[in-house]
Amino acid sequence: MTYTREVICEVPECESPATHKVAATWSYGGFSELKCYGLACDAHAGAIFRDAKERIKNYPRCCEEREGEIGIYGYEPGKGDKRLERLDILEILYS
Repeated sequence: MTYTREVICEVPECESPATHKVAATWSYGGFSELKCYGLACDAHAGAIFRDAKERIKNYPRCCEEREGEIGIYGYEPGKGDKRLERLDILEILYS
């Protein structure tokens, strides 16, 4: 079963649908996924991306964890993490 419910931007008072997932590749042993740092609409993707890059500095990792760089991915309900497209151009724009 595919999850297709519309997700709203996480910025308080914003009711726009999320179009971006701010995330980093993460693995622990044989398990891997995109670790989500936020879901955002077009207008708030930059703010959530910058905030995530600051917040990650406060998360200690254990030695078995591996985490990649935080990125911005196009978000579509029902589309799995491995099929999301990374939007490098937005990362450059919002850095």
